[in-house]
Amino acid sequence: MALTHLTLADPYLLLVAVLIPLLFLVKRKTFIGYSNLNLLKRTLESNFWVKLPTVLFLLAIAFLLVALARPQKHEYEEFKQLEARDIILVMDLSYSMEMGLDGESRKRKIDIAREAAREFVKKQEGSRIALIVFGDEAYGSWPLTTDLNIIDEKLQNIGNRFHGGTNFEKPFKKAFQHFEQMGQSQSKVLIFLSDGDAPIPPQAKAEIVQDIIQKGIRFYLMGIQLTNARDILDIVKSVGGKFIDIQKEAEFSQGFDEINRLEQSAITVEKTEIKSVEFYAVFTLVGLILLLLAEILRNTLMMEFP
Repeated sequence: MALTHLTLADPYLLLVAVLIPLLFLVKRKTFIGYSNLNLLKRTLESNFWVKLPTVLFLLAIAFLLVALARPQKHEYEEFKQLEARDIILVMDLSYSMEMGLDGESRKRKIDIAREAAREFVKKQEGSRIALIVFGDEAYGSWPLTTDLNIIDEKLQNIGNRFHGGTNFEKPFKKAFQHFEQMGQSQSKVLIFLSDGDAPIPPQAKAEIVQDIIQKGIRFYLMGIQLTNARDILDIVKSVGGKFIDIQKEAEFSQGFDEINRLEQSAITVEKTEIKSVEFYAVFTLVGLILLLLAEILRNTLMMEFP
C-alpha cells in the first residue's frame, strides 16, 4: 500500500486566510496613558505573555482554515505482475532417448530430461506453456496453458512410448503453427531438447530461420551428447539462439536453470487508487484546542497584567 503526500481537496478556501491580517490592520488603535511608569516597565517585561493568546488564536484559525480545505491522502494499491510468456517445450521421443548416458548413468535420457523439465515448468508461474513431443513425426501433447499442473502431468507420462527416428523439420513447423493459432504474448520462447543428429534440407532450414526471426521467437537447443548435428546448430547460430551442451546427468537441470535465468520475466507495476483518507477532523481538533487555550489565557493569566 502506497500513500501520496498530503493534499487539499478545496485549496481555494485558504484564500480566507488573507483576510485575517486585514482585521488587525483595521483594528482601531487606542492608547491609555500610564499614571505610573512602573506599570509600563512591568508591561514591557511581560510582553511575551501578552502576545501569547494572540499567537495561539492565529494558529487556531490557521488549523481551522486547513480543516475547511479538507486535507487528505490518497491510498493506492500496487499490483506486481510478471510479464506473461508463451513457451513451447519440444521433447525428443525418438528411440535413442530410451538409452542411458554412456557409462554415466543407467537412467534413460528421457527420464533425466523429464524430471529436469518438470522442475523448470514449476518455476514458470504466470507464463503459458505448451508441450510437443516428436520422433519421425510431431505430436501436440498439450496446447498453451497457464495450468502448469496439466503440463506436469503430461511430462510425467512421456517416456512410455517412442516414435522412430529424429525429424527436426516437423516439430519446428508444428511449433510455429501453434504460436500462430494459440499464442497471446509478444514474448515467445521455443525450447528443443534432443539427442538427434538428423539433417535438415537447405530450403526447410532457411524457412525455419526466417520464421524464428520474423515471429520474434527466442530459441534454445538443449543438445544431449550431440556429435554431428550441424544443421540444427546452424539454425541456433543464425537466429542468435542459445545452444546448451549436455554431457552429464546434472547438466540437464543446469541447462533448464540457465534458460530460466536468461528468460526472467519483466515486472510491471500497476497502481490503482483505492480511497481518500480525510484528515480535517485532526486539524479541526487541534484548532479548537488552541482556541480554548487562547481563551483560558485571556481570562486567567492575562488578568494579572494591566
